[in-house]
Amino acid sequence: MTLERILIKKLLKFRGSGYLSFLSFFTVAGIFVGVSALVIVIAVMTGFHNEIKNRILGITPHIVVSQFFDRPFNGYEKVESEIKIIKGVEEVIPFAIAKVMIKHQDYADGGIVRGIIRKNKALGDYLKKRMVFGKFEIEDNKVVMGVDIASRLRVSDGDTIVIYSPFLSKITPLGTVMKAKKYIVSGVFDAGYFDFNATLLITNIKNVQELLGYGDNYIQGFEIFLKDPYSAKALSSRIEDILGYPFRADNWMDMNKSLFSALKLEKLAMFLILILIIFVASFNMITTLLMLLIRKTREIGILRSLGYKKKDVFRLFIIQGMYLGSIGVFLGVIFGSLISMIADKFKIIKLPPDVYFIDYMPLSIKPLDVVVIMLAALFVIFLSTLYPARKASSIILKDAIKYE
Repeated sequence: MTLERILIKKLLKFRGSGYLSFLSFFTVAGIFVGVSALVIVIAVMTGFHNEIKNRILGITPHIVVSQFFDRPFNGYEKVESEIKIIKGVEEVIPFAIAKVMIKHQDYADGGIVRGIIRKNKALGDYLKKRMVFGKFEIEDNKVVMGVDIASRLRVSDGDTIVIYSPFLSKITPLGTVMKAKKYIVSGVFDAGYFDFNATLLITNIKNVQELLGYGDNYIQGFEIFLKDPYSAKALSSRIEDILGYPFRADNWMDMNKSLFSALKLEKLAMFLILILIIFVASFNMITTLLMLLIRKTREIGILRSLGYKKKDVFRLFIIQGMYLGSIGVFLGVIFGSLISMIADKFKIIKLPPDVYFIDYMPLSIKPLDVVVIMLAALFVIFLSTLYPARKASSIILKDAIKYE
């Protein structure tokens, strides 16, 4: 390899070959741009995927256990105890949920009220950090609500709202009358996820049981939080086997499967599209090596006459191409990673939250993604060196040095 390094340095000096030097620079620059773009775009897709996942996990239970058709049930203590003994389960929280209409002064809107027990540490800790106004308090007749629905209702902490439940509506001579109750807004949160901010209200479970007309022992199911959220699929199947019909267990991965599948497919599509930039740069690599072959035919002939074999010439051109390509790949990975880290740290790219669920574009660099990008780029570069290397190794010795 010492001989190859010396020869590469000699052959790549390009003295008196300005056009060839330009081609070499343009080849490295093309690979640099392609790899940089690929790193940044994959970082955007990975960061967006991770951010959505983290925000969903912050406010969504890892597993939801309920009966088919969402039928309420009582005497849930036995079911709760059976779930708690499963290894990997951290919290089991009874819940009730209802679609309601909310009114504040002259403003009204529809929403979803979620009743939980105060001991729900996972949700409580998450929302305490994301309160925009007020505090996370749901005791008695207090509720907290998302920032977007609060904005539409012109609500702030301390205001009184009226929640109407259609589940206990009565038909009177004057029309249908829904059950109504006043609640105090103790706080407004920003969950970081538009769907939750736009519709969700959270209070204690007794308030929702009252709105639905349930008794104190009736619930709709359990919210289960795990020590490892990524074990939800396996544990949900185990819970269904233990509880049997009519219970079912839905995990957060399946509940958001369409979203994550779309993000994964989009990431793959962007990778395949942007790898074409590196293919384009590889055409410049072919041109550069062929021009090098034309300008250095005499030198190659001299090497052959001194005992350099065809396979040695073939390997030399492969190494030269990989050397140029590696410079572009290395610089592209460094530049793309730096841009991604800076853009993520300072939240440079802003997004409309009602379209993209989040208010800025997160970027995340994964070592595995970088390794895949580097290997894919180097493989494309390797393929582009095969034809010039084959041409160089097939040079006829007498033609190369016939004028020497």
